[in-house]
Amino acid sequence: VFSSKSFAKAFMERHGVPTARYGSFSDPQDACSFIRGADFPALVVKASGLAAGKGVIVAGDRDEACRAVMEIDGAFGSAGTTVVIEELLEGQEVSVRRRRGAPHGLLGDIKLICPSQVSEELLQQIRESILQKTVDGMRQEGTPYMGVLYAGLMLTNRGPKVLEFNSRFGDPECQVLLPLLQSDLYDVIMNTVSGNLASNVPVWQQGSSAVTVVMASAGYPGSYVKGVEITGGPAEAGLQAFHAGTALKDGRVVSSGGRVLAVTAVRSSLEVALQAANRGVAAVGFPGAVYRRDIGHRAIAHQNQNRSVDVKELL
Repeated sequence: VFSSKSFAKAFMERHGVPTARYGSFSDPQDACSFIRGADFPALVVKASGLAAGKGVIVAGDRDEACRAVMEIDGAFGSAGTTVVIEELLEGQEVSVRRRRGAPHGLLGDIKLICPSQVSEELLQQIRESILQKTVDGMRQEGTPYMGVLYAGLMLTNRGPKVLEFNSRFGDPECQVLLPLLQSDLYDVIMNTVSGNLASNVPVWQQGSSAVTVVMASAGYPGSYVKGVEITGGPAEAGLQAFHAGTALKDGRVVSSGGRVLAVTAVRSSLEVALQAANRGVAAVGFPGAVYRRDIGHRAIAHQNQNRSVDVKELL
């Protein structure tokens, strides 16, 4: 249940949390019948269970969507015994975290697009229509939640809609968020568990911005080469390199995954932090390294137009 997209979609439907229209099926033929009759302009096919980040297929047409159902049914074991068919949402992707219903950071999701800026009015809408409804619904169903709840959202022209929930920190997002935390993380966690977070609100650095740039192996998220030696590293003060897909081999640091490492910079402004993060990335070397070169530019342009809002806006 706790890793089931089908369960999450049904929960959101019960509690009026906005999300993409969908159908959930354990029979591939029923799923294809739904696909043929759906009035969605575009479709996404998802394995309901955990599939190592690979169980989501954006279909170009209905025939491809049906083929995706058959592929998922046979390729992901128990994770693919139930498939979820969704309408493809278009817009800008952001993620928001809550502890016991209290948002403590707004982050742009850098996996697909540059981070977007969110107005105070839209943030309030997200609080009321998504985050509060979710924690209220869990309480009503006898499963009150304490911990980190990571909501991936799409800002569509019909308002914000939920893509997914995770009961964990996301890796790049966490790496850009926690360096700005002044409170002791252990204390924050214990106050969450004990129900005392509301009276012990975490303290964040003021007047500082953070940027994280992820370095990946060539070919990621598809096939990629492992075991490539990584040399160098950021030596500049205020930079941190977070290892993700690395390993030690014969005394050398080598790549062992698709998302190899991330460099985070904390500086007095977003623009200065971005420049520092890029210098840190340039100091790391491994053959075939790829990384986004447009991270932060949209947010910086937004700030330069004096339209920033008074919330933690991070990359």
